Amino acid sequence: MEWQYNLLKEIFQKFGGKAKSISTLPSEEILAYKKPYLPDSLYKFYAPTLENLSDVANERLWLASPSSFNDPKDCQMTIAENFEAYVISKLIQNSPEFSQEERVRINRDAERIGKDSKYCQLYHYILSQKSEAISKPILDEVSRLKHIVEEYIKTLKTTNYRIACFSDLKGDYLSSETLMWAHYAQSYKGFCVEYDVKKMLSTIFSYYTYYNCSPNDITSGRIYGSVLNEIFTNGIFPVVYKSKQISIPSPTSYYIAQDKCSARYVNNVQLAFLKSLLTKDLIWKYEQEWRLIVDESIVAPVGFKIPFPFARRIIVGDSASPELKLLLKQVADKLNLGKDGYSGYSTESKIYLQ
Repeated sequence: MEWQYNLLKEIFQKFGGKAKSISTLPSEEILAYKKPYLPDSLYKFYAPTLENLSDVANERLWLASPSSFNDPKDCQMTIAENFEAYVISKLIQNSPEFSQEERVRINRDAERIGKDSKYCQLYHYILSQKSEAISKPILDEVSRLKHIVEEYIKTLKTTNYRIACFSDLKGDYLSSETLMWAHYAQSYKGFCVEYDVKKMLSTIFSYYTYYNCSPNDITSGRIYGSVLNEIFTNGIFPVVYKSKQISIPSPTSYYIAQDKCSARYVNNVQLAFLKSLLTKDLIWKYEQEWRLIVDESIVAPVGFKIPFPFARRIIVGDSASPELKLLLKQVADKLNLGKDGYSGYSTESKIYLQ
């Protein structure tokens, strides 16, 4: 399922440079594209902390930095494997220290470099035939340019977006997805909240009202109601599970390193980065994850928390403490979730306990 990649591509083609601020794009067309794929509910697992309890009780959602995720490869865009070969070929072709025969061979292979990283071995061999005075500056320049691109990617990951993670667990999800309880609800000691997706995408926040979920009530840090509607419509996507990470093509990385990126290349990098936020390794496929991706600049002034009044049900873990069970029942009552708004979960019988 890669419709989300196609949607992102269409968004970037239509809105150009504005698309990198995905949270504030016109949302009608985006929602129409997504509707056939949207689940009825999404589930979020919580560790049994006072802050998590407070957030659910006060209908707030915490948005985390991608750099804080437990898998270091998560949201990690990479440099194409052939980048080193590409740079070496460029440097050799522009150096008078190499023979005409060597340059002809490199030019002949230049197109294939873009498809196969094995040519890096060829270029290292050519360099090894030269003195250190010739080869070392080239290898040092390769390392320098690669470091620049790596820092560029790091900055993208830490400063552009914040994310909230959910699961689309269809059917008898609690009996088949016990790893979710183990990993994200402190080994069944926490709880899970079912959120209503239809309500999330149909709720009209007051156009003239500002919302602020900051614990310090920062008067200047508020979100306009209409922006919240766009956040939920534009930012919700399912994750794609792949064995390979999203990478930046070598020519683009080369231009980034030299600070010569055109608007088109910058647009392509932003698109690739958004794709990386929706890509995880195949080992995580059991999570059936969806993500809400929000521009960091919008939510930073409000402490990275936004209104989220879409709870449908609270499910308590089998190993939750009696105190937590009581508090969660009170939260369910406070949110007016009704008689089915609170249930337990047994790891032995795999059934709901009303």
